Amino acid sequence: MNLHEFSQDVVPIITLVISVIGLFLVVIQIKSAVRAIQQTAESIKLAQIELKQTSAWNKVNSTYDRLRTDHNAEIERKLYSAGEAHNIKFNNKISTDELNIIVSNKELFNTAKEWLNEFESYCAAYRVGALDKELAFQLHGTRISKELSVFRPFINYLRNQFHDDGILFEFESVATDWADRLQKEEKERSDALRNVLDKNRLSENSTL
Repeated sequence: MNLHEFSQDVVPIITLVISVIGLFLVVIQIKSAVRAIQQTAESIKLAQIELKQTSAWNKVNSTYDRLRTDHNAEIERKLYSAGEAHNIKFNNKISTDELNIIVSNKELFNTAKEWLNEFESYCAAYRVGALDKELAFQLHGTRISKELSVFRPFINYLRNQFHDDGILFEFESVATDWADRLQKEEKERSDALRNVLDKNRLSENSTL
């Protein structure tokens, strides 16, 4: 076979084989790239799920622990101890006389402010989504609503004293919303109970 025949017969075959091999390698590379992309996407998806689960778990922990710290318990102890010394129990709305005692007693005044700031911090965390909202309501809805009712005269005093209506705003906002929800849920339970009693009464009358 001379050079002319080789170039005419063999070279095209070699070129075709090389092209097929090159195309095969390209296909393999594309498949590998697709698999890598799929694995990356799956890894990102798993990471997002883990991050979401971690965030939810952290919210639950914060919701449970934020008002159960030793610091919070110590402030509560100080407040009630100081209140008892002046016959203030903080069970009901602070009276005018009790308010005058609180604002004239430095220890009681500062402890009451510190106590309310604990709730302000909790409610701020709640409003920005750092806590599990439903769990926070179930754990502290009644308590925080009650604290607002008890300390509202003191809160009004602070706002007037410092000319700042934003004092304890987060606390008031959340406590008010929760008080409305508690009242609504209580009415729904009362209505449901009344409906059950009415049905039982009608059933008893129909059997007579």
